[in-house]
This record gives sequence, structure tokens and C-alpha cells, in this order.
Amino acid sequence: MTMVEQDDLKKMVMTFRVSELQTLLAFAGQNRSGRKPELQSRALNLARQKNTPIQMKICEIYKTIQQETHGNNLQPNSQPSVVTNSGSMNNTNALNNPANLLRYPQPHSQPSRLPLMNLPPPGVRSSYLHQPSYQPHQQPRSVLPSGQMYPYQTNTQVPSLSTPYNPPFPPHPNVKFKTLPFYDILDELICPSSLISQMPRSRMGEAIFSIYLTVEQATKISFNRNLSPNGKYEYDVQVQVRFCNLDTTTEQDDFFPPGIVLKVNGRVCALPNAIPTNTPGVEPKRPSRPVNVTQLMKISPIVKNDFLISWTSDFTKTYVISVNIVRKVTAKDLLCRLQKDKVKEANFTADFIRDKLKEDGDNDVATGVFTVSLVCPLGKKRIVTPCRPVTCSHFQCFDAFSYLEMNEVKPRWQCPVCYNPGLYQNLIIDSYFEEVLNSEKLPPDHTEVKLLNDGSWSVLTSADYSHRANSPSSLMNSTVVIDADDPGVSNDKNPVVILTLSDSDEEDSNMNGVREKNGPTKIGIEHLKQNSNSSLNLNIINLDSPSPPASPASPALPLKS
Repeated sequence: MTMVEQDDLKKMVMTFRVSELQTLLAFAGQNRSGRKPELQSRALNLARQKNTPIQMKICEIYKTIQQETHGNNLQPNSQPSVVTNSGSMNNTNALNNPANLLRYPQPHSQPSRLPLMNLPPPGVRSSYLHQPSYQPHQQPRSVLPSGQMYPYQTNTQVPSLSTPYNPPFPPHPNVKFKTLPFYDILDELICPSSLISQMPRSRMGEAIFSIYLTVEQATKISFNRNLSPNGKYEYDVQVQVRFCNLDTTTEQDDFFPPGIVLKVNGRVCALPNAIPTNTPGVEPKRPSRPVNVTQLMKISPIVKNDFLISWTSDFTKTYVISVNIVRKVTAKDLLCRLQKDKVKEANFTADFIRDKLKEDGDNDVATGVFTVSLVCPLGKKRIVTPCRPVTCSHFQCFDAFSYLEMNEVKPRWQCPVCYNPGLYQNLIIDSYFEEVLNSEKLPPDHTEVKLLNDGSWSVLTSADYSHRANSPSSLMNSTVVIDADDPGVSNDKNPVVILTLSDSDEEDSNMNGVREKNGPTKIGIEHLKQNSNSSLNLNIINLDSPSPPASPASPALPLKS
């Protein structure tokens, strides 16, 4: 682009109103907020780029302004003419001033316009800003007709697109990323945009995005940083890049394209390490998480930041990129939000208990009494803030802070009780169990309570513990230990029958067996084998077996428990 063309585009941009500036920035995927001087500054930066679609859009917007002004201000037989019949200009000084262009509209009798390039469809234009897939063919400069709409662009070089590439997918799809609880989105730098390769038929795809920070955004990032012991800055307000598959049906998890390389301002960004796989022909996948690129950004409102993404193209899949300014949130912050907005009243849990424990024959529990542990399954300590997902059907709670801390290190969001999804937006603080934990009726050393079918609760007594110890369920999966050296056990080669009680379909793989007299070592029954030198011949009968083996010929030896 020559200096004359840059000046022409700048003059066009300076005549734009706020609405036209916002239209141009929206076309370019830039931030549209701010005052008019900020919008003009961003638009002028776009005009300096050697980007053909941007030039076309500036000309198109300016053409619309000229047409509107021409339609509103045209008076018959009273408008001055600045172009003679021979095409020569009479008032070059007026034409060189962009402010005078709106005061000299052209008559209707000469409606010829600046020949524009073959524009892509409206829904695809914005993708050409950062991802041009063509090389514009330059045509020699030509003087426009006398009735042109741009009187001061007579020497402008007009490029045209020979064969524009129209991608088969939208450049800005309506894709929604899954919410990240530990990050609050403050601003959107690049809305979800399709990764459109500059070389659509190449095996390796490559796309370029350019953004400018506003003064407010740069100030916000700079003022929220701390110097770490290793000499690097740690930012609480970060620039975050996310990738996912192009799918508008559901919210998308983070997903990195295969063979991806991300460069910010020419420097390679470190991505999460790929998870190794032993499957041949399958490329290892990277963990699903966003990328913090703040360290590679130029935190300045007057400097451009370039994002270069290269990946292995897949003609059956398309990927999406999004860049946001986010604020890092800690587990304590999320706990405060839960305690403020996600507290369920005690009556809600009491009704839930009554519904679960009612003896109507239709419920799976229907026992009238249910024992709940007050120990968190994560920290193995007494629960401080009882929490559970509202989507789960169990009474058992876990400690909210322990759960949030675990997901802050490795976000899995899986309920530790039933292992079903336990997303942050589905978590609740259970006031019923808060009252139980803070009640004076509960001794400090008690870790279990008894829920009754009327929705109330009581402390487990010693009678409850003894009853539970003597209940048939305590005998399930019990272990029978025999002493091979006991004098009461005969050394005859008569078989010993060991009966195992079990109420499940699966046998316990850690069942204890024979113990030697001289040492505490226990030998599991599954490791005992027939030995010709052994004096014991063992047959194991499982009472749950549908067809137990035949009874031994000789009576069983007495067992020592």
C-alpha cells in the first residue's frame, strides 16, 4: 500500500461517525466499546494494515455515507458541480479536504460508483480479516469516471479478488464454552471464531488474529499483578485463550486441535503436556484446560498483539478459538459465593429425608432409619461446611472447601460420594446438616447420626452400635481363620471345608485365610493350592454359589475362630 492510499483511507476513516466506526470494528472483530477518539484510533490502526477486506469495508462504509448524504441534501438545479464534463476537477483544494466531500454530492444523472471488489457473503466477511486465504491480484491504477462517488481517490489502486475462498462453516459460530468456575470473564477480546486456514488445501492449517487492548484493559491487567519469588509477574487478571470443537448443540469443553502450535507476538506459548497413549496411530491428547498468555502479551493500548495458530488440518472437523480477559478466583472466593447464594433450607432436606424413608413399598430404601456419616470422604475429617450436588439422590455430604480445593488443583467436578458429575453451579450448602453439626446434642467425637423417617435426627447410642455389630450384615464377608498347628486339628488328609458368607455377587479378593502359629502372617485362601506334601486338603464352598460342589466324604474338622 502506497502512502497516497494510506492517506486516502485515513481521510475516509476520519469522516466516520461513531456508528460507522463501530460497524468497521465489529467487522474486524475488534472491541467496539469506548469513546469516539478511541474508536478512531483503532480504526486508523486497521487502515494501516495491508488487509484487502479491511480496505473494502472502509470504502463500502464511506460509500454508504456518501449515498445517504446525497439523498438527504440533493436540491434540483442548485448543487455545485466539482467535476466538469470532460472529467477534470475544478476545485482541487476542496477535494483534498475530506470535510468538504460531504458538501459536494454528485447529481443523480451520474450514478457511477467506485468499482468494488468481489466481496464475500456478509456472514463470511469477518473471517477474512485475520485469515486471508487468497492473494489479491493488483490491477493498474486508472482514473475513475467523472461521476465517481470518491472524488479524491482518482489515483487509488483498486485490488480485486480473482477467486475468493468461501469456507463451508461460519467464521463466528454460536459456540458456547463450558463455564470455568475459577475464572470470571471481564472482557471479550476475540469472540468464538472458527480457525480458517490460509491454505485450505494444505495439510497444516494456519490462522492469524490481531487484537489491540484498550486503555482500561491494559490498566486493569497491569494493576493486578504481583512479583513472584522467581522474578516473574503473576497476574490476577489474565489474557486467556481457549480452543474447542465447532459444535453449537451443547456447551463445549476445552479441546486442543491436533498438532497445535500457538505463538503470541512471535513467541511460542507453552501448552499443557500431552497425555501419552499406547494405542498405535492415535495422537496423544492434551488436558482440557485454558491457556494463560498474559506473560507473552504487550500490555499497551497502542501496540498490536498477534496470535499465530498452526495445527494439523482435518477436513471432517473444525475448531474454534476464543480470547478473553479473565480474573482468577480462589476456592475461598467460591466458598463465599456458595454460602451467600446457594444455601438450601433445612426444610428442603427434611422433606427429602421423609420422602426417601417413608415405608410405602415403592421406595428402594424404606427402612425407617438411615445412618449418615459426618466425615468428609475427601479429607477424612469431620465436615465443616456440608455440601452436595442438588442433582445427586443421596443424603451424604462432603466438605465444600475440600471439594473446591481439590478441583482448583485438578478440575474434575465429580461427586466424591456417588462419582456422578458434581458441577459447581449445582452445588448447595445443606442447612439441615449445618444444624446437625452445630447442635449441642451432637458430641464432638461422634461422626455418625441417625436419620428418622419423620425428617428428624438423633445421635447414635451404644445400643445402636452393638445392634449394628450383631446384625446379620456384620457377618457378611466375614473371615474364618484356622491354626494349622493347633493340636485339636488333625493331621489326617481329610478335607477341611471353609464356608464363606457373602451377600454380593462378587467375592472379596482380599479374603484372609490360614495363619501360621509362629508368626502373624495370614495367607489368603486364594493363594492356597493343592500340595502333595500338605496335610490339608481344602474345599471352598460359597453359599451364594448356585451349584456348590459335592459334600466331602468325611466329616469336617472343627474350626477354631
